[in-house]
Amino acid sequence: PLDGLPYYPEVKYLIVGRDTRDVFMSLLNHISSYTDTAMGALNSPDRPGDPMPPCPEDPRELWREWITRGWFPWESEGWPMWSNLHHTQTYWKYRHLPNFKFLHYNDMLADLEGSVREIVDFTGIDADDATVARTVKNTTFANVRKKVEEIP
Repeated sequence: PLDGLPYYPEVKYLIVGRDTRDVFMSLLNHISSYTDTAMGALNSPDRPGDPMPPCPEDPRELWREWITRGWFPWESEGWPMWSNLHHTQTYWKYRHLPNFKFLHYNDMLADLEGSVREIVDFTGIDADDATVARTVKNTTFANVRKKVEEIP
């Protein structure tokens, strides 16, 4: 969130928003797949707050907690991780600033090339059509997953 970063007028900020329901489903998919090792790492002794609980079998139980309870006192939702809405709101208050660019996750999925071109234009990066095409190819979910699977 912006309240956790220094602000510099000369820096360009890209902020990606996502539908809250999609954020929740992504969270559910992640935490329902956590191994005992992952849970142990998430519940390390130096982690602030309550321990990360195991994923409940009924997603509605997690939804009720996630949408009504924050992890930190300044959050109103996001438990047991962090607040999606607080994160976005910290930037939204300053959306009038010329160095802020808001993108929507679903728009990026629907038109990745258009989104890359928007980012290129906003940041002033010198990127020809071949560079844009290569960036689009390398940042699809399929190619990112493939690269992750290639890591030894």
